[in-house]
Amino acid sequence: MGLMGTFFDNFGPGMAAYVVCKVLQFILPHAWAWAVGDLELMRYLHASNGKPAWAFVACAIDPIGQAMCFELAARGFNLVMYGHDRQQLGATKAKLEKDYPWNKYRIVLSDTYAESGSAEELAIRIAHSLEHENLTVLVNNFTATGQTHENSATLDRDAKKTFPMQLTTALISLLRRNAPSLVLNIVSMVANRDDVEPLLCSSCGTFRSCEKNNIDMMSYRLGESAAGDEQPSYLKPDPKALASAILRHAGAGLGRPSTAVIPYWPHAMQHMARTMRWAVNAYCAVEFDGGKGFRAYLKGGLKM
Repeated sequence: MGLMGTFFDNFGPGMAAYVVCKVLQFILPHAWAWAVGDLELMRYLHASNGKPAWAFVACAIDPIGQAMCFELAARGFNLVMYGHDRQQLGATKAKLEKDYPWNKYRIVLSDTYAESGSAEELAIRIAHSLEHENLTVLVNNFTATGQTHENSATLDRDAKKTFPMQLTTALISLLRRNAPSLVLNIVSMVANRDDVEPLLCSSCGTFRSCEKNNIDMMSYRLGESAAGDEQPSYLKPDPKALASAILRHAGAGLGRPSTAVIPYWPHAMQHMARTMRWAVNAYCAVEFDGGKGFRAYLKGGLKM
């Protein structure tokens, strides 16, 4: 009966159905994103009261943050770049002005607005500085350290952890006023779960209120990217490829906060293979030794 018949005979219809569902779960979103492209992303590139659209990119000095800046600028968004290093932000701004001179660019230094150690106070000050802009896109880039306010001397350790949530909350009023608008949460696949989960969970809570105000909130998980002069490959692409994949999925409406997706297809396929391997191992342990191996497998820890 061929490969599928052999698979059904060895693993049964339940496991076969699981594998088919996982494969379709991988193929369909990525095929849809490639078909649609970033067409839907253009709905956020709209003027409001004669003011052009702006995008706020947190941690813009990180490779992924920089790549997001260039990808958004290429699509016509004006940019607010947030970070703590004036020199690096200035260099990025100069290159953007050279490559995309028709856009406008602003730099927001974290330490400029932080007169106290309060994350909430800093977020409110940043939001107030953007009050007169048509902000339609917020990029929460958590890939570098699991937070957007890395290495700042103005916030204590606890404040740094809560700052991304405070920033989103402070900017929501501007995004609501300028709707339709978009919030992108970007996290690393290898980040500490204790650092990442509170960020995404808080976004899920914000998401429920955003839905009512025509604000789309989406979350993405990224694998490794090539650093410095390292040669890019399929499994370690350059940051530009990852940023492009994020915007392509966002444009297709894929990536709700509660189910953060992996937008870059080789990383998604790698993750799918690991998940399926765990499922097959668990099935075999239950099926062939009465569950003893499965219990030992669970006791040893599930690493996916």
